[in-house]
Amino acid sequence: NAHLSIESKEVKELAKVEGLSLEAALAVLQELTTLDKARQNQRSRVALNKVAREHNLPHSLAGQVLKEQLTVEEAITRSHVLQYRRRHYDDDSFEEWRESGEARIVARHGLKVETARLVENLKYDVKLRLGDEEVVLPKHTIKYHHGRDVRKPVQKLIKAERGAAPTEPITKVTRRFKIRDDELQRVMDLKSHLNVSLLEGEKFAAELIGYTRYELHFRVGDEGRLVVFRHALEHAEAVPLEEVLAAERYAKKMAKKKAGRGGKKKKKKR
Repeated sequence: NAHLSIESKEVKELAKVEGLSLEAALAVLQELTTLDKARQNQRSRVALNKVAREHNLPHSLAGQVLKEQLTVEEAITRSHVLQYRRRHYDDDSFEEWRESGEARIVARHGLKVETARLVENLKYDVKLRLGDEEVVLPKHTIKYHHGRDVRKPVQKLIKAERGAAPTEPITKVTRRFKIRDDELQRVMDLKSHLNVSLLEGEKFAAELIGYTRYELHFRVGDEGRLVVFRHALEHAEAVPLEEVLAAERYAKKMAKKKAGRGGKKKKKKR
């Protein structure tokens, strides 16, 4: 059978009759595999392609679904994670801040919240201008930062513990709180909220709109963004979607009620 190739008549006939690829039919005729194994492999490939096509998955994840190592939902989330990482995982909000030249609100350990400009973005440190002074700070001492235009919404969002004592940042990476990207991606896919507690006691829940290797990005107001660093987390978990929807319905109801009261007051003045 050494003379056979995928162009050979016998190979094409076997492939047509058995529904095999030309390569599989050639392997059977060359006795490199059995017909039963070739049929089984063909069925597996068909099933793999079907799962991959129906759920828009790479073959590696579709294979894990077929082996029942992942559910379809888990595989879809994992696929979104891989896509998101390729685009955004190495984004650096410090570099974006430096390039903008704008003054931002920065919160750092020691319960200090200040307005600063970022002068230089180093590997492990940042040089900030605080008033007339320039200081170099380790990045792990910074908890979050945001634009000055959303100062009031952030103040309203983040609830600080009364009488909270300053704490030192956790420098040992293995001791820091970790949240898996799959969980973050699920929250984002649902356009849901993340419940967050920081090491110095601050707490808030907000819509997660992005994540990178070191950061979590939250929506504040209509277009504002709050950047929280992973090293500042004490805990984070998804808010059940039912709670998010209920809160949104309540907020809309109260806004409508408030607007209605405003209309009545104007009517009385007339």
